[in-house]
Amino acid sequence: MKRKYRSPWAMAVIILALSVAIAAFVGPEKARVGGQTSEISRQESEVISEVKSTLETSVSETGTVQTPGNGNTEPEELIGVWVPYLTLATGEKTEAAFCKKIDTIISEAAAMGINTLFVHVRPFGDALYPSDYFPWSHIVSGEQGKDPGFDPLAYMVQAAHGAGLQFHAWVNPLRISLNNTPASFSPDNPYIAWQADEQKKDMFLRCESGIYYDPGYAEVRDYITAGIVEIVENYDVDGIHFDDYFYPTNEPDADAASYAAYLASVGEENVALPKDEWRMANINALVSQVYAAIKTTDPDVTFGISPVGVVKSNAALGADVTAWCAVPGYVDYICPQLYYSLADCPVTFGEALEAWNALPRCEAVELYIGLAVYKAGTDADNGAWEGKDDILAQEIQAGRTSGAAGFVFYAWDQMQSQQASAEVAHALDILA
Repeated sequence: MKRKYRSPWAMAVIILALSVAIAAFVGPEKARVGGQTSEISRQESEVISEVKSTLETSVSETGTVQTPGNGNTEPEELIGVWVPYLTLATGEKTEAAFCKKIDTIISEAAAMGINTLFVHVRPFGDALYPSDYFPWSHIVSGEQGKDPGFDPLAYMVQAAHGAGLQFHAWVNPLRISLNNTPASFSPDNPYIAWQADEQKKDMFLRCESGIYYDPGYAEVRDYITAGIVEIVENYDVDGIHFDDYFYPTNEPDADAASYAAYLASVGEENVALPKDEWRMANINALVSQVYAAIKTTDPDVTFGISPVGVVKSNAALGADVTAWCAVPGYVDYICPQLYYSLADCPVTFGEALEAWNALPRCEAVELYIGLAVYKAGTDADNGAWEGKDDILAQEIQAGRTSGAAGFVFYAWDQMQSQQASAEVAHALDILA
């Protein structure tokens, strides 16, 4: 749906974000973009000017962002569920056990009325499919780098489509490890291989909780993008899905090397971005690059992100949700994790939903809502979920009233739990 712009500032956000996205492509001519010196070509400079002019005219005349449409009607309401990597693991580590588990998930999800699965296929800089870029995940074989002898992703996509469900490949783009998971790395993991390369050994963010790729390096962004293209080229996925794992820490030393390299490239004669703005520009560059690569490979594959639920909290992660919603060329949908109750602990679902709806959103970007099934029937949020059985149903009704195009439950295992059964039943009744 169209979102009206409330001030000239909103228009400036759109132009700046679009300029930063286009400036991510390297060319021979320097141009100033939002105070930052970037390498872009003359042709790309002309594109920026043309898009600025088009947007300015559109907003001036209509008060809305006009985006190219394909003439298709609105799709059916998306009803999805996240299937995280832990759900995919089996004790046997065999093809038969894996396929049986997937068959059960798909059949039960279809019976519930769910039409879309968001399935973890790259949780830790690894892959649940044969990859030229990332090692085999320990989830399917028990050991990172060990070939399980079959292609889990190929089976999951085929099985989901056979049951009439859409399949979105859920990727953690930057995370390599979290809290010592996985327990060990395979020799072909880029984290191990790049340590011996003087040019690549600093291309990682290391913090107390884990290890991540550093998006401050263009080579890292290119590598992540190539891995996404690999999925889209080789599998009939309906979408690529990023979650909220971007910059894992605000510690200034975590990416000291990449920021120093950036400062050196800008030079003393130009104004460098502060680190927080530079980090956000890096993530914008990654997101826009991935979007463009997906659309070039297969325009029918959608790309979306599931950011944290409080709008203002995303900036600390480098997630520029304002630009992603307002500017074409970042995402096809945004799915904030509105994992809150109706009570004020620490923010209400209604307040969070209102904040997302207040963001300018272009016609091309759908809003889906992430729902906290894992909290249903528990003492979470100071007991706000205890003794209730219709919180999720009320949240779905509120989301529909606000114009949301779909809902995604977190997560599959909790959809099956006894403590959430009443909430899930009422939620599914509303969605039926």
